[in-house]
Amino acid sequence: MQARTDKLHDQGISDLIESSSQSSCATNSADHSDADAVQDTSNSEHEHDGDVTHPSGKGTDETTRSEQGASEPAFGCCLEKLAGVVHRDNSSILSVDSTMVGGDHRLVSAGQDGTLKLWQLQSVVGEAQDMGTVHTSCKCVATLDEHSAPVNCVRWSPDGRQIASCDADACLCVWAPGAGGAHAAMRNGGAAIAAGSELWHRQWLLRGHRGEVCDLAWHPNGHQRYGLVSCSHDGTVRLWDLTCGREIIKLRDPSEGLIKGVAFDPLGQYLAAMTEALDGAGKRPRAIVWEVPEDDEGNANSSHGDNPPWRLLRLCEAPWE
Repeated sequence: MQARTDKLHDQGISDLIESSSQSSCATNSADHSDADAVQDTSNSEHEHDGDVTHPSGKGTDETTRSEQGASEPAFGCCLEKLAGVVHRDNSSILSVDSTMVGGDHRLVSAGQDGTLKLWQLQSVVGEAQDMGTVHTSCKCVATLDEHSAPVNCVRWSPDGRQIASCDADACLCVWAPGAGGAHAAMRNGGAAIAAGSELWHRQWLLRGHRGEVCDLAWHPNGHQRYGLVSCSHDGTVRLWDLTCGREIIKLRDPSEGLIKGVAFDPLGQYLAAMTEALDGAGKRPRAIVWEVPEDDEGNANSSHGDNPPWRLLRLCEAPWE
């Protein structure tokens, strides 16, 4: 009895859906017929000697171009290849990052040639055949060349006032605007400083890793003690105090794998790393997460006794499996 009731209920729902679909089709058909009638009337009113004029007074070709232009995405919403962003001898670009500085779009690129290049991006309206088309022009305003190995990663600070970079020779550099005395890094290939160029200098040279430094990240809130974090093939994650330019915390991967990526969460409450554990099964990627301690927490198990503990969280280590 229950099965028969369910069958009748399902049949009733199917009939209702079919009836609704037929009604919708009939309504759409009527709407299309009315629209066609209005279109025919409009065309007949604006036809003259075989030429069709748009109600706005524009020809159909001009109207089409105008409508297409109105539907194009605004500058900044479309992708464009920046052909002018190149490094010495067309060496590979390994990392890029962008920011806004005083209303200007800025890009920094890191290359296989061991240099950083700062670029100023501007929107330019095309001419001739490209009339009205907006392109992006790029101008190199600084070249920073104090790395002695390929630069694996480069990142702007959250406030856009500093740049951090790391290389394959286990070094990190923090850069800041200005001449910087003896550490001035604005060289432009040994040439004189060109008009419109900028002065940058190496503020800190950070050493401590024992292997290639693969990735780095700024603390999102500009934390004084944990301002910058880096990771390396040596199996460690290190945090740097940029008020004095020294290592403040060293964290280790429990599996002693190769750490290849590191990042804070947007609130700066957690620190995540991606590692590859080397075992008999081969390379296996996994994630590890630490809770960032409050400044007023007590001392405990870190590499420096005067720092609060970093608690390793338990989580699904390989969610992609």
